[in-house]
Amino acid sequence: MKKILTLLLISTALSLPGCALHEPYARPEVATPGDWKGSNAKQDEIDGNWWTQFNSADLNNFIVQAKQNNNDIQAAIARIDQSRAQVKISGAPLLPSVNASGSIGTNDGNRVSRSDNYSGNLSVAYEADLWGKNRNTREAARKSLNATTFDKDALDLVVTSETAQTYFNILGYQQRINNAERNLTLSKDVARIIKDRYDAGAVSGQEVAQQTTAIASAEANLSTLRQQLSNSMSALNVLLGQPPQTVLAPFAVKPDATPLDKVTVPKVAPLQPSSLLERRPDIRSQEENLKAANLNI
Repeated sequence: MKKILTLLLISTALSLPGCALHEPYARPEVATPGDWKGSNAKQDEIDGNWWTQFNSADLNNFIVQAKQNNNDIQAAIARIDQSRAQVKISGAPLLPSVNASGSIGTNDGNRVSRSDNYSGNLSVAYEADLWGKNRNTREAARKSLNATTFDKDALDLVVTSETAQTYFNILGYQQRINNAERNLTLSKDVARIIKDRYDAGAVSGQEVAQQTTAIASAEANLSTLRQQLSNSMSALNVLLGQPPQTVLAPFAVKPDATPLDKVTVPKVAPLQPSSLLERRPDIRSQEENLKAANLNI
């Protein structure tokens, strides 16, 4: 009877893991077209360092600084380290636990003989993961680590794109300021001519007033552009992990050649496969989170 009971317990324990397995993750089937309808354009791979295609040394330098010093990216790297530590913690229950203790005692109460006592205990415990809970917990932590890594990749894309956009905004504002300063100079020259003609009685005072208004409007527009340039400079500093008030090296804008003229506009293929969505790190992060949730059921 005892043997039968023992065999029954062993067979029950061996059957438990088979009953406890979770349903494997299956990606939902979504019907997506392979390409655009009626298009014969060539599919091109997108370069991971896409900003280098603009052939701007200043932009390349800013992107490098942003990747190294941006505060949000540094926080994302710290979250990855935290997730790695969580993977190790989650895998601890799968390993045996060892406890050791010891004591030393001396007995010399009768002052004739003396004895030393030594004792030690060592215990090893191991939890049988019959239901697969501990294994799934560790695997879920690994999926969460993957999701955190993809979150950092998505943040890289946001920071690099915003850095590039802010850089081009600065170049655009500088060019517009250069044009506005020249227009203001021309408006003042015209105002002097109109004033001389007014003094000679050739024009009315209305024309003088109109030109004075045009000068005031040009000065107000120039002031607005300078404020927008200052705001973009501060935004770029923040992206680079610097205080907003840090003075950046000025981008020289010459009347006959502006930095925008030297920027190469990259060619983008009009056709991109729908599978390109699978390369988006934010989508891949959500899928890894879904896998982790499935393992935690």
